Amino acid sequence: MSFPIASDKDFDDFRKHCEDETGWEDYKTGRANMRVSKKYTNDKIFPVRVVTIFSDLAPEVLYDVLHDHEYRKVWDTQMIEGKVIELLDSRNEVGYYSAKGVLVIANRDFVNQRSWRHNAEKGEWTIINHSVSHPQYPDMSGFVRAKSIKTGYLILRNEGGGSRFIYYTQSDPMGWIPGWAINQLMTTFAPKMVDTLYKAASDYTKWKNEHNPTHKPWLQ
Repeated sequence: MSFPIASDKDFDDFRKHCEDETGWEDYKTGRANMRVSKKYTNDKIFPVRVVTIFSDLAPEVLYDVLHDHEYRKVWDTQMIEGKVIELLDSRNEVGYYSAKGVLVIANRDFVNQRSWRHNAEKGEWTIINHSVSHPQYPDMSGFVRAKSIKTGYLILRNEGGGSRFIYYTQSDPMGWIPGWAINQLMTTFAPKMVDTLYKAASDYTKWKNEHNPTHKPWLQ
């Protein structure tokens, strides 16, 4: 089974989605320097965007944390399983991720194509994903197969030091949850995810120095 490889245009278009202000409405403000917005569209599920500054985190560290599958087992307490199903090339893979449900919400899982691009000279690091089907991972018993429509991270070197971080997500958990509830839930979930990532990134350098410190295949 073949999957279209992400092009530079795909990454450039994602950056435009992240930075275009048309149609976005601020929903709430999280911690200091965090802006949470959602975009009202004709879709059932609205895009949600979190923009923040991490003045004490280098963009390279954030990029490494989002790539390091072994470290995710340490900081992502909701994850049940995460693995690479198929490596398509040096910057594209198809992966499986499953997470614990909350209260009456059943466990969810995803099969996503994940793609990445980094350019340190330009001060830009990007990771994008969307859901695909893979014959090795059909729907699994005990999970509702969720769908990433367009999700990703744009990490920029901040002129004042540290990183400017943008998390963009349009994801449908599927199942019985109505669209209005999903849209409400995501404006709460997205900033919490960013806060969790910040804590994980703050601890990453020490952890990585003790766990195969030179192994970073995502930089190839």
